Amino acid sequence: MLAAVESVGDRAAAARAAATWTGEGLGVAVVHHRAARDVLDAALGRLARAAPRARVALVVTGPAVPEPAPGWPERLAVMRVENHSYARAVNRGLAALPGLPYLALMNDDVLVEERTLADLVATLEAHPEAGAAGPLAYDGSGRLQDMGLPYRLVQGRALRAAGVAPASVDRGALDRAVGAAPARRPAAVRAPWLAGCLKVVARQAHVATGGYDEGFRFTNEDLDHGLRAARLGYTNLLVATPVTHLGGTSTPPHPAFHVEGRRGGYLVTERHLPGAARLAHRAYLVLEGSVGALLAPDPRARQAHRAVARMARQGGWGTSPFGPTLDDR
Repeated sequence: MLAAVESVGDRAAAARAAATWTGEGLGVAVVHHRAARDVLDAALGRLARAAPRARVALVVTGPAVPEPAPGWPERLAVMRVENHSYARAVNRGLAALPGLPYLALMNDDVLVEERTLADLVATLEAHPEAGAAGPLAYDGSGRLQDMGLPYRLVQGRALRAAGVAPASVDRGALDRAVGAAPARRPAAVRAPWLAGCLKVVARQAHVATGGYDEGFRFTNEDLDHGLRAARLGYTNLLVATPVTHLGGTSTPPHPAFHVEGRRGGYLVTERHLPGAARLAHRAYLVLEGSVGALLAPDPRARQAHRAVARMARQGGWGTSPFGPTLDDR
């Protein structure tokens, strides 16, 4: 059962630290693919205000390298990386930020608040056994982002620890709770893994895990990373501090993305769960794929389901449906 992690230390000192924190000692890898320019500007502008002294690597995997704009972080370097996978983009970005005790990975459509990164770093500093800390992510409409039932249970625990009813999926409830206790370090709960739109990782945990596994081409890399960190003894902490994540709610329609998502999900089961779970997962994928190949209304969806069923029967888990890049399919 997941247990709440109590805040430690003097609350007034925590508030002063959050107010004066500049981001010194933090490196941030921002992965930019195709976010609209106004979204990218907003994300980087907020990052600059929240952590003005952080070092930032803007990892560009999309077709165009953006020109820096006023309001972007001052200590920012732009680097071009092939669109192999989110995992590779993150790893290349973090490798460009040596010597820093804390490393953040962030999507280009995440809007942080002024205290977000300070809260995450303060949580890691207060809990040296922790390897990573992540925020509660809300979508553009202010609703708690749906990342599946298991993660929803952890989100509910974080809300409850912050004094918010877990049924309150509206961000306003958390904002009011945070605003009512500005001198308090935010509540945090242990989590088996953390969603990858934004998280801060202690350098020693990053080195110990080796970063993201680039064998995951699309999704599931954050789940695998959190489970590997936990196996090494590092705690993952979900922190009751909010961010807005404008994306992350849809999958591209090409069949390869569906196949890769199912492949990655099974790889997580194969690596981290017992044999009975692996058998059950394969049986489910065969059933889902077979039924979907017959009943899915869209021809491309039927194609994807057939590919998943074939992969589950033949055990082709090591082969991604993508070529050298996610655009090669």
